[in-house]
Amino acid sequence: MNVEQRGNAALQGKRVMDPGDDAAAAKLWAVYISEAEKYDKGLVESWKSDMQGMLIFAGLFLASLTVFLIESYKTLNADSGDATQLEASASWSIFPSPLPLSFTPTTASVVCNALWFISLGLSLTCALIATLLDQWARDFLHHSEIRSVPLIRARIFSYLYYGLKRFNMHAVVEIIPLLLHASLLLFFSGLVAFLIPVNIIMTIISAFILLAVTVTYSILTLLPLRYLDCPYRIPLSGGFWRLFQSYRKICTYSTPESNPLSDETMAEMIARCAVVDLAERAIRDGRALIWTVKSLSDDSELEPFVEGLPDVLWGSTAPEDGGPSFWESSRPSGQCYSYTHHVRELVNDPDVSLCDHIKSYMRSCDTDLLSSEARTCRLITSYKALWAIATLFHSKRFPVQRPLDFSQWKRFFKMEENSEILHYSLSEALMQWNFVGAVEPRLVELLDYLAKCRIDIEQGHKPDRRPIVSILKQVCWHSDYWIQMLQSRLTLEMISGIESLINYIQSNIRFNYLRFTVGLDCEPYRWRETLDLVSLPSFKFPKDKQPLGQTLDAIVQNQIQNRNTNNFDWIDTIIGDLYFSYTELFRSNRQGV
Repeated sequence: MNVEQRGNAALQGKRVMDPGDDAAAAKLWAVYISEAEKYDKGLVESWKSDMQGMLIFAGLFLASLTVFLIESYKTLNADSGDATQLEASASWSIFPSPLPLSFTPTTASVVCNALWFISLGLSLTCALIATLLDQWARDFLHHSEIRSVPLIRARIFSYLYYGLKRFNMHAVVEIIPLLLHASLLLFFSGLVAFLIPVNIIMTIISAFILLAVTVTYSILTLLPLRYLDCPYRIPLSGGFWRLFQSYRKICTYSTPESNPLSDETMAEMIARCAVVDLAERAIRDGRALIWTVKSLSDDSELEPFVEGLPDVLWGSTAPEDGGPSFWESSRPSGQCYSYTHHVRELVNDPDVSLCDHIKSYMRSCDTDLLSSEARTCRLITSYKALWAIATLFHSKRFPVQRPLDFSQWKRFFKMEENSEILHYSLSEALMQWNFVGAVEPRLVELLDYLAKCRIDIEQGHKPDRRPIVSILKQVCWHSDYWIQMLQSRLTLEMISGIESLINYIQSNIRFNYLRFTVGLDCEPYRWRETLDLVSLPSFKFPKDKQPLGQTLDAIVQNQIQNRNTNNFDWIDTIIGDLYFSYTELFRSNRQGV
């Protein structure tokens, strides 16, 4: 049962609504007013602007048409006698009055004047209806705003809008430009008839213009029926659409109940085609997002976009029960794959470079222009977005995707002192892991070169240190110590130290992340997913238990000194994970021996 049928049934039942129900529904009606006001005002304002344009064009067209009519209507009357009288007066001669002769205007003259007078009538009608419609639109806005009580105003909105639909005011709005188009077409047709007795060349030129206008108008009428995204839509397009839909319904013997799509309007069909899941929609979505990022000119515009990235890629999370409102739960909500390609394209496209925008956004936090609350909120938003972006380039989530080198964005790895921000900034461990994965070939290359340097030193040769310095600058954040040491000479001890640095680099990312997390008073942002992704080294794993043991000792000591029953469970999970890794490594080393 639709809304109208239910309303009729309520009227027949004569049920009286309790005024208290209306008062309780005030908030619902306030939402309706907000949405209806935006829709109705946009609709009516567009009508008003269209009518003003129509009136201007109709006025100019009527002025031009009147000039032609002044000349053309004379061809419908016999004026030869008046010409003879004028000639006689000029020569001071007296002629007897000529006998009235029968006069029949030419067919071309009749056709020309008929078309132009019809065009004049249509233009005047168009101007009159446009004037009235402009007045009706003002009345609609006035009546919808005369009351301030939400419930009364909402019902006035509903009453007036459904009155518009009931009396087909939308159709009247579409008829006005149609009348003006028809008037213009009749003018060109009359111009051809007017020029037939004057000059054949001018007639051909006018006929060609008329043909071109008619063909163009016909194409613009039918083109939107074939391509719904075509912007060249005229009033007749909607009429032909309804005609074709009726013809299809008759041919397929379908009813609105059996085939709801048979009664779709053109606007409804456009909306459905715009959201249907196709490859073309994905291309359009990508272009729209690229344009959006390019058009963001300042940080306030970028903020809602960056804030929406984690929800788009990983879904939303709810605040942890009992925790501070700004900390979010790390309950896994699962990665969303619909927009992974689009966001990855925003990062990789050099013309967009989403990470450059986020870096600029974060640099604004290093100034004194923001309040403490605004700075905290902005940094938390940035770290959450960066964590979500880093997962798009992780080999465990996307095996064929090359890791992203985050080292070019140094601001991402600044150590935060604020405990609120630290819950989120620790997620930079995932960016560090991606960076190591991106430079893994260079790390392997450096290890091979160090092995050759070791052989050269043992044989008494002096190896070239420049390749080592060059690679260390690219693959290590804290390489200043080793670069300074390499300025003197390269020794076997230094080679062993650099090899340990490289071999431990991935495992240290994981262990450092765990050491920092135990100092927090609750779980860091998405720590389970981060711990799962920041795995142990993939190319060379150190054959001793020192990093594991040091990390385990630091965590246990921290937990003993700062025992907190609220976060003991998740710390216990970390200790259990580390202990398992410790025993597995010990067992593998023992078996290797």
